[in-house]
Amino acid sequence: MDSNPDFKLSLDMMVHVLRFLDPVNILAMRATCRFFYRTAASRSVWIAALYRVCEQHGVYKPTYPVEKMTLAELEHAASGPRRFIKFISRSNSGSSKRYTGPYVTRRYPCRREANQDGLHTASHLALVPGGRFLFTAEGSRPKDAAPASVCLWDLGYNMHCPANPFPVATISIPKMDIPHLSYSPCSHGSEIILAVAGRLFGINGGRLLIFSIDPLRQPPGFALYHEKSLLDAYSPPRMALGQSIMVLMSGKTIYVVNWTEKRG
Repeated sequence: MDSNPDFKLSLDMMVHVLRFLDPVNILAMRATCRFFYRTAASRSVWIAALYRVCEQHGVYKPTYPVEKMTLAELEHAASGPRRFIKFISRSNSGSSKRYTGPYVTRRYPCRREANQDGLHTASHLALVPGGRFLFTAEGSRPKDAAPASVCLWDLGYNMHCPANPFPVATISIPKMDIPHLSYSPCSHGSEIILAVAGRLFGINGGRLLIFSIDPLRQPPGFALYHEKSLLDAYSPPRMALGQSIMVLMSGKTIYVVNWTEKRG
């Protein structure tokens, strides 16, 4: 259908209107006429749609470097959650016999150091929603006095990005057995709060460490925000980290820590 010459709204006004629509509605509007097709080709429309999708699905916004992404990449990222949900729902329905497999599989040759021959091993993984940033933890090795370590990896914002085989940030934690991880993206800015808890060798207890890190800073680095001793007999914890409160259960003891005020 051709655009209506009597259409009263300007292109800028329609761009502003489309910025409030979900990706599926933007695509539907784009299919109606040439005017809406041109309007929906605005980067600002798809950047707004992508940010709104991130808020709706709890995706870490800094996952996407929107300033350097192409229009096709913005559209693909903004419509990704809907495609994924539709794919899973269709595959799990009784009418579908298809195998729910990955769209693409990549081997990630992660290494701790440039001169390291073998692959990095980890006891715990924590993938930040969005799929770009990954935390890994490896416990201490008393035989060779190697400390525990936590690494941050950048896997790329889509499947076409080359994967960096080395961590972008690493922190060593002496004498910690097996670190357990919990994280929470800050409600403002690009920082991530990371909680690390683990049993300490040589004592009947453990330690809780809370770090902050900005993956977009060059170079990123772990900054210790709060530290607390876990004095009771330590067992693998259950942790939940919020914007200001950390709740940790170890054995029969529950710890509540206000990490923003360093209390608890």
